[in-house]
Amino acid sequence: MSTRFHLLLLLLWPAGTSGEVWRTENFESGANGWAGALAGPLFAAEWVFTDNVAQVTFADIGAMPFPDNVVLSNSPYASGGVFTGSLAHANAELLGFRVRYHYSEVVAASTPPTFSLDLRWAGGDAVYRRTFEFPKAATGIWHTVGAALTSYEEGGWTTDAGSPEDFHDALHDVHYISLNLGRFGTQTLEFQFDEIFVDRLPQIQDLAISTDGLIDLWVGFLRTNVQYQMQTATSLSGPWTSQTAITATNRFSGIALTNSVTPRFFRIIQ
Repeated sequence: MSTRFHLLLLLLWPAGTSGEVWRTENFESGANGWAGALAGPLFAAEWVFTDNVAQVTFADIGAMPFPDNVVLSNSPYASGGVFTGSLAHANAELLGFRVRYHYSEVVAASTPPTFSLDLRWAGGDAVYRRTFEFPKAATGIWHTVGAALTSYEEGGWTTDAGSPEDFHDALHDVHYISLNLGRFGTQTLEFQFDEIFVDRLPQIQDLAISTDGLIDLWVGFLRTNVQYQMQTATSLSGPWTSQTAITATNRFSGIALTNSVTPRFFRIIQ
């Protein structure tokens, strides 16, 4: 099964703001205060923090399939404390991470392991969860995924505690962020996590019509090595049509599109 990820809708033109990455944990200093815990009944897994990644390996248990779970979580002092406190005050709009997983091609061709990956965060007395699915055969590939913090609905969040109405208040007092991973199977399965981040959503920051008749768009707050699509529509309700795709090599990028006499709306998605 293949699932397409949207890092969320974007805005029209021009936003007119700029900024840097607020928070990114790349594990260059090892765990840097993050804790890899074993939460399942078998404890058939091991966390290591080397080679600029947080890695967990589920051992081959050689028995009947049984659920097993692990958690990667920060504390108030992890990453220098920048992932806790008021994310609302920092104007954070996007919470995400990179993940890569490995298992044998023989297993992939027969019975791929079943696993689920939840991104959770807690603020005040509320806990919010976002579940991600991945192509079961796409091993060895980095996937960058995220969920919007702009609203409960836009991020696709669900609640483990609290309510949707508490969402924005909870962002003023974030206690922790965690990745919760479960597998059901018997095979060896390895996961690597990198670049856990809190960021802005990509924004179309400027628009101009060039002398050669092209529309020049300047887009900010991109994640490097992530592919985006620029889409247009004549109405906010769509339909939206992809015009071009880019793989970001920088935080900011210029995109040229063919001009049209028809008024259009623009958005960029992953």
